[in-house]
Amino acid sequence: MTPREITALTQLKLNDALTFEGADYLTTGKLAFNAAGKTFFAFRLADGARHSWLRVGPDDAVLWCDEIALRVSPPFPASLEHDEQKFSRADAGTANVTVEGAGGSKRGAVTYARYAGELGSVLWLEEYGGELRATLGRAIDATELKLYHR
Repeated sequence: MTPREITALTQLKLNDALTFEGADYLTTGKLAFNAAGKTFFAFRLADGARHSWLRVGPDDAVLWCDEIALRVSPPFPASLEHDEQKFSRADAGTANVTVEGAGGSKRGAVTYARYAGELGSVLWLEEYGGELRATLGRAIDATELKLYHR
């Protein structure tokens, strides 16, 4: 992926649209994380009633993720299992986060962990304001996305 493709993804805004694997999605949320001098993003995408997440970074990673039900709380474990797949923690910490959505913008801190799965998938855990979000996804190439800025 080129730096230009990564930059284009990080500049998605609310109500921008994108197409992936033949489906159209609207950007309904944007989270910008800053941890240890690195910035990475998560975009909440809606296709009707279906919601997915596009994660960009750290280190130019681009992931397509879906929310999953997982019961775990900080401190996040070094390894875990989901859907008969084992995951090892690749990164964890606390990040400052800016959350943008239909209700406006707010800032705070999030505790997160990123796990690598034995089958190549990636699992993210985030605890923010007492709520846990778990997403499971896979790496994609930015060229698979078609962006439509409003």
